[in-house]
Amino acid sequence: MIRHIWTCFWIVTTLTFGKVQAKETEEFYSLFTLDPQKAVASALQNAEASDKPLLLIIGADWCHDSRALAGQLQSETVKQLVDEHYSLAILDAGWLRNLSGVLTQFGHPAYFGTPTMMVIDADSRKVVNFSTLQRWQSAHNESADSLKNYLSDFMHTSEPAQLRPPQKLVDFEYAQAQRLYHGYSLLGPLMQRESTDKTVNSDDLWKEVRQFRNRLQSDLVEMYQQNESSNLVLPEYPNLSFE
Repeated sequence: MIRHIWTCFWIVTTLTFGKVQAKETEEFYSLFTLDPQKAVASALQNAEASDKPLLLIIGADWCHDSRALAGQLQSETVKQLVDEHYSLAILDAGWLRNLSGVLTQFGHPAYFGTPTMMVIDADSRKVVNFSTLQRWQSAHNESADSLKNYLSDFMHTSEPAQLRPPQKLVDFEYAQAQRLYHGYSLLGPLMQRESTDKTVNSDDLWKEVRQFRNRLQSDLVEMYQQNESSNLVLPEYPNLSFE
């Protein structure tokens, strides 16, 4: 197993949860093989028709946090809640695929870890749990009960009226997302090779990308909560080794 298995990443494919049942959490995300664009479009259509939030889950079978979330999702109480109150889409992250084509429509083009669990208002297409996404990137610290309680708080939530984010913040996030995906495009294949070739070592690049994505995610949460153009100060990050 590769060294990074405890701090996971995410996304590649999708379907609806009720149509595929994983017998073991070790093989879960790879069972969802529909094109991500089509999978999310279908789930969004269902969310709009049923007046439910979209629950978008991004994970990978090699990631133990993703596997933990998969097990929690398959518990009877959580599965019943999701079936009744959400429109679910599950994406297989593969080896750090670029999913900006799927995620940009929700206002945030990058994912910061696996698993990622987004609750999305179908009408506004806003991620209503953006400030707490990081919690579920460590799903092995959670339980089926904590997941049920968390989702219960959001199942009737709609996106509150709020000011449009300053354009300079939107542009900043997009630019930093491209930098992050550049890192993923190098790190993902290296991690894949490492999974079968123990002479390959991705530690240095993995740590560098992890540090960048963690800081970026925290800064974005803070800036979106502030959401005032007049007081907004954009952070500056040093060049990454591959830039």
